[in-house]
Amino acid sequence: TVGEAGAPATHTLILVDNSDRMKGNGGAVATILTRIIWNHEPNEKFIVVTMDPNAKALTEMTGNYDEVRSAVSSLAYGKHTTSLRNVLYSQLEALAAYEDECFDRAIVISDGTDESVMGVTYDELLDLVGSKEYGCPVVTIGFYNKASVNGLERLFALSRKSKAPYFSAADYENVEDIADSINDEYSDIRYFRFGLQDEYRDGC
Repeated sequence: TVGEAGAPATHTLILVDNSDRMKGNGGAVATILTRIIWNHEPNEKFIVVTMDPNAKALTEMTGNYDEVRSAVSSLAYGKHTTSLRNVLYSQLEALAAYEDECFDRAIVISDGTDESVMGVTYDELLDLVGSKEYGCPVVTIGFYNKASVNGLERLFALSRKSKAPYFSAADYENVEDIADSINDEYSDIRYFRFGLQDEYRDGC
């Protein structure tokens, strides 16, 4: 199983929209993320990033779960541009480059709003998500906002492109169930390492 007995660990990018629009959902967001961290895989590492293009990551990639929980519980919401496309694109590139032989995944929490004016296009982001070099499961958790219904559809399409689950928070009376469903999806990933005798190697 990933993370056990010398197998590669899971590296999870947590990307959160912490704009004013999401402030009313702050309690639910903290509950979901705290549960995700509580459900961590063996030796899993997390990095927590917001969609504010001018903000630094709230944590580095770390296996210190107390530090990650503290970052999540102290998440501040404010007025800033939400740059879902650009931030997710750059963070997926960084995640892929962080370490070889690990299982990467991203968890994105948003109402689907993207105020990026310049930078990568949505099609370019989809291409990256679906690529072999940079692609990984992008789990999305959407919070309904009347002004961003189309944005939620684009958000969930990232999960479909990467063959990952997606969730509408409005469908859950207990949002911890979202975190538990994510855990069930990825709790039994198997890793195999094997070698070939020299005569069967083609030099690639």
